[in-house]
Amino acid sequence: MEVIYWYLRARFNVDSLNDTGSVAEKVVLTALFVALAIVAGTIIYNSVKTKASSITYNTPNN
Repeated sequence: MEVIYWYLRARFNVDSLNDTGSVAEKVVLTALFVALAIVAGTIIYNSVKTKASSITYNTPNN
């Protein structure tokens, strides 16, 4: 994620010391990172849900 951040920052020439950057660029970058976070969360959620549903509860009867 950090590599993507620095690549896009260099690509759009966003300088944190210079506040004259375009608001649209910041909105696009923020939206991109939010989308990546949602995708990552969905993948993790589905993986955990699949593993949890495969657990069997076969307990011995006494």
